[in-house]
Amino acid sequence: MKLLCVTGKKGSGKSVIIGIASRYGIKSLEMHDPVYDAMRKKGIPLTHENIIRFAEGLRKNKDFGIVARMMLKKIRNEKIKDKILIICGIRHPDEVMEFRKKYDCLFLAIDADPKVRFRRIISRARNEDSRTLEQFMKKGQSENKMLGIDQAMEPADITMTNNRNMREFSEKLTNLIKFMVKK
Repeated sequence: MKLLCVTGKKGSGKSVIIGIASRYGIKSLEMHDPVYDAMRKKGIPLTHENIIRFAEGLRKNKDFGIVARMMLKKIRNEKIKDKILIICGIRHPDEVMEFRKKYDCLFLAIDADPKVRFRRIISRARNEDSRTLEQFMKKGQSENKMLGIDQAMEPADITMTNNRNMREFSEKLTNLIKFMVKK
């Protein structure tokens, strides 16, 4: 199985690849899936605050690869044997290293200008999202400091910028998926 591991900051367009991949019959998992599974198992409600607290607790000993190992266990337990699997939402370089120990991985980083990402976040209208550009930037800096998202993007095999229209970006992602399917 080949993994396409995807990272990027909030609002960069990471989730777009999930829809495209599904059109080609490619399964996608998100890095929060095993975290949510573990929380449900312990009876912890999936609120934004609880998710952050739980994820911080997992990484409290500076074990930044733990969520990737949880994902690997999920892949094993669910006996996923697809030719290609998308793993979306990588947050730390240690997660990539964990996946690369077990699978052939192509690592994609998606980036976008902060103002573009903020406009997208506002249009999603999720309760936990920032309401001002200043809040958005502060929250991004805090998440980056805690999780190392900028560092996770550095070792990417491919970096795509998503500052323009979604049609153009979707075409780039579609071409990547077609390339992977042919390999």
